[in-house]
Amino acid sequence: AIIEPPDSPNFSGINRMKDGPMILSFSGPASGNYSLWAGTNLALPLGSDGWALLKTGSFSGGTISFIDENATNYPARFYRITMP
Repeated sequence: AIIEPPDSPNFSGINRMKDGPMILSFSGPASGNYSLWAGTNLALPLGSDGWALLKTGSFSGGTISFIDENATNYPARFYRITMP
């Protein structure tokens, strides 16, 4: 039997709210667990001091929204979604 890897999670929207926070929308495979990360330096590995774990959860088959209230504290911020 061939085992196919699960669909990769992906961002469907990243928008800045009028007062500064970022609204992130993302989705992934139903029932898949995820971690949402934010960092200021793409060259640093996940889990280092350059990346902060914002949220963990499970995909429910729909789009998930997250508001990053701390986005205004950084001149640039990058986001990643990982699955275990």
